[in-house]
Amino acid sequence: AGPENVRQTIRKMRDAAVNRPPKWRALFKSRSEMDAQPMQFIISKFMPEGVTFLGALSGSGKTWFCLSMAKAITTGQKFLGHFEVPEPANVLYLIPESGERSFRQRMDLMGIPDERFLCRTMTDGPIKLNDPDLIRAVKELRPIVFLDTAIRFSDAENENDASQSAKYMATTIFELLGAGAKAVVGVHHSPKGAANEEADLENTLRGSGDLGAMADAVYNLKVENHEFAHIRVKNVKARDFEPVPPFEIQGRPFINETQDFGLLENIQEPVFTKRDQERRDKFVEAINANPNATYAEVQRQLGISSMKAVQRLAEVSGWQKKRDSPWQKAFQTIQ
Repeated sequence: AGPENVRQTIRKMRDAAVNRPPKWRALFKSRSEMDAQPMQFIISKFMPEGVTFLGALSGSGKTWFCLSMAKAITTGQKFLGHFEVPEPANVLYLIPESGERSFRQRMDLMGIPDERFLCRTMTDGPIKLNDPDLIRAVKELRPIVFLDTAIRFSDAENENDASQSAKYMATTIFELLGAGAKAVVGVHHSPKGAANEEADLENTLRGSGDLGAMADAVYNLKVENHEFAHIRVKNVKARDFEPVPPFEIQGRPFINETQDFGLLENIQEPVFTKRDQERRDKFVEAINANPNATYAEVQRQLGISSMKAVQRLAEVSGWQKKRDSPWQKAFQTIQ
């Protein structure tokens, strides 16, 4: 009985070895082996898990906008009073371009809570994204990591090589995600020539296209009025989710009064300068006088410098024109 048991055991081991999948099979998954859960959002319909980039020219309110996001994420309150936050999460905010005092003032104005929010400023000194202590913090907190601005964390050998810098950034950002970060938000500059162009992925993030390629979502921020911190937000990339249409927010006086931006669709009487309102009034007068006027005809009549400026004026005035059709009111809301 003993030898027979041994022989049976040997046969089972041999059969198991013959039927065992090759080692390489563990590297891959079939469809049925993959996670079937739907895409997860940090901010519903706006910010998915993974990598999000914000691109804008200098002085366009990028840090204020990120603090608004961080406030919603850490408190669970609606972002901009509109976008749901499924569950509160921790935030690590790395901002090597700002001193501690000035950043603290912004945090106070935005009402950033002590709970769930940790930051590191220029006062604390630089830190590399693959720093062992940072990786340990990410593993423990599973936070959303803000990099403001992202390029300051590049350790590429040649800082002037945009492609090399972007590839290094991608490697270290994915390392943070692999360590447990739910999302990484990178703040980046737009090329200077983008000021007079309609926002798209190519002109939102300066330098190599590798940054845009790695991102799950990219948003462009463009200032419409510096006096009131009136900013237009446009999604220029949404991987595997339906992007929200462009919308506008305003910082003054709302941040001082409510500790957050005002979402202009939710404000009955947006605040504009007298010059802004005069341009809009003239535009509306022109298309009411000639409902079939082309963009070029409106441009000549109003003496506007470029066709894109006319298109932008039409958009912010709430009008649209399709080919061979008269001008009509465009009622665009955030879904």
